[in-house]
Order: sequence, then structure tokens, then C-alpha cells
Amino acid sequence: MYRSLSPLNESYFAWQEGSLSYQQLRDEILIHSYLFAKSQLGMSEDQSSDFFLSMQPYWQSILSGFAYRGIPFAAYIAKVLQLRSNAFLHQEKLKDNMRSEAFQIFLWAEGSTEEKTINLEELAQHESSPLLTLVAHPWMSRHPLYCRISVLLAHYIIEEQELPLLAHACATDIKQLKHWISQLQAQLIPIYQRRNKLEEKLTNYLTKLIHLQKELRINDQDRADILLKIAHIEARRKECIEKLERLNPRPTHKHISRVLEVPVGSVSYAIHNMRKHLKKEDIFL
Repeated sequence: MYRSLSPLNESYFAWQEGSLSYQQLRDEILIHSYLFAKSQLGMSEDQSSDFFLSMQPYWQSILSGFAYRGIPFAAYIAKVLQLRSNAFLHQEKLKDNMRSEAFQIFLWAEGSTEEKTINLEELAQHESSPLLTLVAHPWMSRHPLYCRISVLLAHYIIEEQELPLLAHACATDIKQLKHWISQLQAQLIPIYQRRNKLEEKLTNYLTKLIHLQKELRINDQDRADILLKIAHIEARRKECIEKLERLNPRPTHKHISRVLEVPVGSVSYAIHNMRKHLKKEDIFL
């Protein structure tokens, strides 16, 4: 599977000998990674491009983590790409789910076990986005505060061209709307930073596991010690995943109340009222 990456073996040795710079090696790996994602991992053009960009911050730690133990450098890179692609595709799936949740954000209550579904095919026939469809409803258009809360809850799916219509629905101007969104994002930055650190830790754990699993195949003498190290890293990795799952980047009622300078109770009541009315009107069902 890693045959398409085999030229990287020579490049890696050339880098070790000093005839190839780190930047040249890195650029070559990035190019091969992009092509590998398309040809071997079955990603689309857009997915390959996004995957290519997502890998850039990690190459220095990945390169420094490689040590030759009978496993070619190209095979090591192929394994890393496979593992990272799984994580990348999982994140993409989560993003798609979050976009779908933007339709449902007003239909579920925190702690409620009642599930609501949305006719996405019917909504897809509209030229406008789901958020525009929501704020353009006659009942919503009479409540600018509700529209503002809706925009902040779904801020991560807003497109630039939607801002004029959203600002009109919120009874404000584009500058003020952007300011609110920026304020909200500033509150969420620490959460994203912690998530990025945890994701980087996960990458390092995966890299270490690759090394140990390879070493396990060729080193029977220290098998017990290697298995102990693998178990320790797996435990740390699971702990890291659990922390990552608990760090929800979705804005809370408190975040929104700070931005709009209204009581938390007003935000909670508005969301409850929207859910109640939208379910009654059967808008999204």
C-alpha cells in the first residue's frame, strides 16, 4: 500500500546525510501525503486538500519520532497517514453532525431523552441555508432577540454572504453582528486550544504505539516490557479521548448571555420558547 511513498525512503536518507534540507523533505512528504490520500485512502479532492492542511502542524513531531528498526520510512509514514486519516474523517463526520444539529438546536432540551428528527431532504430544496430558513419564519421575525440567539448558537455554519440577511433579521447591522460572533468565539478559544493540545497528544500517543508495535514484532527478548509500555500508552490515550469528548465547543446559555448582555434566564427562556413554538408549528418535522 505504501509503494507510492517509496521515494520518501531515499529522501529521508538524503536528509540524514545532509544533502537534503528539512524543508525540502517536509515539502516532499506533504506532496506525497496529498497524493496518497487521494489514491490510497480514497479521499475526494476536497477531503484530500483539507487532510493535507490538517497534517502540516504535526510533521515535525512525526519526523522526530521515527527511528529505523527494520521498518522503511515510507511504511512508517503510510501507517501514520492511515491513523491520522481515520481521526480526520471522524472529525469531518462530527462536523457534519454538528451542521445537522444546527437544524435541531431548538428542538432538543438539555437532559431530555426525547429525540426529534428533521426532514433534511425537504429543507435541502430551499436555496437559503437552514439558519436563514429559521430566522425568516414569520414568528421568528417578530423576535429579534430570538434571531440573535439563533445566530450565535449556529455561528459555526454561517457564510459571509448570509450576514446581511441575518443582520436584518436580528434588527442590527453587519458590524454589530460580526462583533457579537467575534465575542462568542473569543470565549470559546480556550476550549479549542485545550482540544488542539489533546489532539496533539493523541497524535504523539499513536506515533509511540506504532513504534512499540513494530518493535514488538522484531524484539522478543523485551516483549514483557514493550507490552507494559503499550498498555500504559493505551490507558493515557483513552484518558485523553475522554477529556476530548468532555470539551464540547458548543456555546452555552451563559456564553450567549455575556455577548448579548442579557440575563442567562432570558436566553434559556428564549430557547425553551422557540423549541416549544417550533414543535407546535411543526416547522422542521
